[in-house]
Amino acid sequence: MVKKIAIVLPYRAHFGPKNAGAIEIGVCYQNQYSHYRDSVTVYGGPIDQPYKEIGYEVVLLGLNVLFGKNGGFARALKSHWGANIPDLIEVHNRVNVFLDLVKLFPDVPVTLHFHNDPLSIKGVKTPKQRRRVLDLAAHVNCCSSWARERFCSQLSGSFEGISDVVNGVPRPWSSFPQKEKLILFPNRLIKEKGTVPFAKALVKVMPKHRDWQCKFVGRGDEDVIKELEDVIAPIQDQVEVVGPLPYEDVLHLFEKASIVAVPVLWEEPFGRTAAEALAAGAALIATEHGGLKDILQRAGVPISPDVDSMAGALSDLLGDPDYLKEEQEKSWDNFDFTDQASADLLDDVRRSIFEK
Repeated sequence: MVKKIAIVLPYRAHFGPKNAGAIEIGVCYQNQYSHYRDSVTVYGGPIDQPYKEIGYEVVLLGLNVLFGKNGGFARALKSHWGANIPDLIEVHNRVNVFLDLVKLFPDVPVTLHFHNDPLSIKGVKTPKQRRRVLDLAAHVNCCSSWARERFCSQLSGSFEGISDVVNGVPRPWSSFPQKEKLILFPNRLIKEKGTVPFAKALVKVMPKHRDWQCKFVGRGDEDVIKELEDVIAPIQDQVEVVGPLPYEDVLHLFEKASIVAVPVLWEEPFGRTAAEALAAGAALIATEHGGLKDILQRAGVPISPDVDSMAGALSDLLGDPDYLKEEQEKSWDNFDFTDQASADLLDDVRRSIFEK
């Protein structure tokens, strides 16, 4: 009998090619490679043009909104499914929705997938809360070993039922891409991503390399974007603030980029754009925060979260073509964050639940 798997995204997530975030992109690509692909349906709120590759159903809150966004979503799912109850429910990044679904469907295994620092998420901030979730969940999946270690910190008892299901990223190129003199900053334009310090590093370095360009790609906070534009004014002919783009267009920029910068100031749970840099054979510059440590063990130039360190790494790469090429080849050769590998990890968890 074919098993029915329900993937429950945050209600406001946009599971479509135009405005998808990291979670939605990861879920789409991961499940395209899954053995259970035809069994999967993603559930969320109303959106325009969902992904065609994986089934998507809109769940309307209706009067369930009176229970709150998260509580109302769980109850709306129960109404939506009716007698057609899934065999497995996979909840992403919403602990309260997970807890409500465990109560509403006591005979259905429910898993919880973390894409952020668990200690920053409501419902699992304390050891007691995390122990409760681990005991209730059919399995807990974390996007990196760093995220898993954070979840397990200060916990006692068994750690069975939790594992790393590391995100995969696509590599659509069969051979090393043709590179241009392009630096790519493919992150949200917010303070935590190191946007302004990296811009200041560019101002120090780019005037010495007039044939190089840099593009900032992503959504952002208005005040950070304003500061960014003010900082790069002296080199505005070399630097472009592009803003958000469809994912396929972002991949095209990765293809051309010689250098990718991920100079985050916070603890990055995984570091999808860093993994994408390796996939595209770009030299990676990144801070050793959170899950980025795992990626930098494979390839990349580790930096400190300050302007001088960022500028130094840029100067070294721009000033030495042989070093730049060496770092690019290291990225290409050591990429192992494939969508297939990620799907296999997830399918191992699914299979173990179905076989119980």
